Amino acid sequence: MRVPAFRPMLLRVADGINHRFLEEALATPETWGAWLKKLGIPPDAPGAEYDKMVEFERGHQYTLSAEPEWLLYRGFKALEGVASCLAERHWRASISMPGGFIGSDNPVVMDGAKGQEVGFKSAAIVLFPVSRHVLLYGADCPVTPLPVTYKRVAAHNTFMMLTADEQVYSHVPDFYWLDENGKCQTDWKLFSREKLVQSGTLGLPIAMYALR
Repeated sequence: MRVPAFRPMLLRVADGINHRFLEEALATPETWGAWLKKLGIPPDAPGAEYDKMVEFERGHQYTLSAEPEWLLYRGFKALEGVASCLAERHWRASISMPGGFIGSDNPVVMDGAKGQEVGFKSAAIVLFPVSRHVLLYGADCPVTPLPVTYKRVAAHNTFMMLTADEQVYSHVPDFYWLDENGKCQTDWKLFSREKLVQSGTLGLPIAMYALR
């Protein structure tokens, strides 16, 4: 809950819920009027006009923010549900004897089908590097353990770099990662998120490489 990536993720979830609520409430002038009545808001209150609210919502002319206390509260409230989702996954551990895995300031990462909202329940895979020697991964289907090769370690490291907020952590500077051509590299200064995005070598194909 204290990692940098947790806060924007929680706000994105809250924004999605807020959007769905407003979309339902603003479906027609009648549904909007019913919601105003339910919430005890006079129909002539400032900002309650239907047409202006529709324009405001569809233009997404707002951003959500929250105090740290609220973020911590929501995080603790979600723990039971998250634990339940994680328990339903098919878990495996990958062991790198040389200790080639890296971590980041976003230690638990997940991915799923393109265009779909990804969470602990819907993600195709959840990854957590316990240490430079051990990587835990939970899939949404049974998986067969595979040998841990340099390229699989590099695929994991690339995904950690892609999903990091600002920092990655490694005990050595020349760790393995995959460039936009799928080749192993050891010079982190050559890493380019933009090139990976443009090449299409991004997200789930990399995250799932360890399972294939």
